[in-house]
Amino acid sequence: MEAHALKYSMGYRAKKGYTFWEKDFDGMAYKTMLRQLISKWGIMSIEMQNAYEGDMAYIKDDGTKEYVDNKEEEVSFEDTTVIETTDVEIKSLDDVE
Repeated sequence: MEAHALKYSMGYRAKKGYTFWEKDFDGMAYKTMLRQLISKWGIMSIEMQNAYEGDMAYIKDDGTKEYVDNKEEEVSFEDTTVIETTDVEIKSLDDVE
């Protein structure tokens, strides 16, 4: 990390105490390591976003996505019983003593 800081940070090379490399060397080293790992092994494109959006989706032949988990269930009324009600007289609260 020291060699990397000397190579890529002119301020660190000058050793004047104002760069982040000098103020927080460990933090900059972790950040540099993480950025290098992501740039080499991580997906740094739109591919990850598309994979996230398409997760748990059924992709049709035309490329559209259908989310089976969020699909509304169809209700069948074939086996239902209809209960008839009679008219009910509604009184206002003013009529109640």
